[in-house]
Amino acid sequence: MNISLDERFAPLVDALLKSGRYASADDIVRQSMLLLEAEEAKLQSLRDMINASIEAGGENTIEDVDRALAELDEELKRDGY
Repeated sequence: MNISLDERFAPLVDALLKSGRYASADDIVRQSMLLLEAEEAKLQSLRDMINASIEAGGENTIEDVDRALAELDEELKRDGY
């Protein structure tokens, strides 16, 4: 698979490679995709919580949502995200 990035990302990729944190641009894209995957999981969890709240007549509070997102953060950290 080939991926093209906008030129605006070139300075960031160059800086990350020069820092030594990443061995290649592929490593940077891989890490970016992992972060995007984790963010999408968080958003889906929030959507699920909102939909469940609507279906239950709005019984979930903001604290319930915060707690669910904190639990998801912990789960993602355990899974290496």
